[in-house]
Amino acid sequence: MTYFLDFDRTIFDTNRLYKLLFARPEYAHVERLPRLEQAAVFADFLTNNKLSFTPGELVPLLCDDVPPFFASHSCVLVTFGHLLWQKTKIENAFNGAPAFPVIYTEFNSKGPALAREVAHYSSPHIFIDDEPTHLDSVSQSVPDIQVFEMRRDGGEGCGRYPIIRSLTGLP
Repeated sequence: MTYFLDFDRTIFDTNRLYKLLFARPEYAHVERLPRLEQAAVFADFLTNNKLSFTPGELVPLLCDDVPPFFASHSCVLVTFGHLLWQKTKIENAFNGAPAFPVIYTEFNSKGPALAREVAHYSSPHIFIDDEPTHLDSVSQSVPDIQVFEMRRDGGEGCGRYPIIRSLTGLP
């Protein structure tokens, strides 16, 4: 069995990261921007050495159930967004290059990206994400995958997929 997991707001407390960043005066103005633009600005700050993280600084932002789950299951991250920003967060949160595969879709739909890769991993396959558009894309592109909507925020969800609130709710 292979679990394909989204990163932001599924296994990583992205909202808390942004709150911490927006609390810094030099980044406060970024809060007014749309979410994808925020990521692009932070990636630019990384490129220009205006933002950095100490090694392992983001480890505490991994949800508590993540380390034991990843230690005992076959996992693959599937992440959407600005490549440099995603790589920086993931590598810092996992204290270096992760010991599991990561599929960086950048700004491409997760469904087709996962459809190209899923055959390389043992089945059955399970996909977990907090964004209904990604859930729909994967569900349509990989019909035999089981899809779960992560609602760590306590929200109701889109109503099209089973909801989980932690990784412990997975089969």
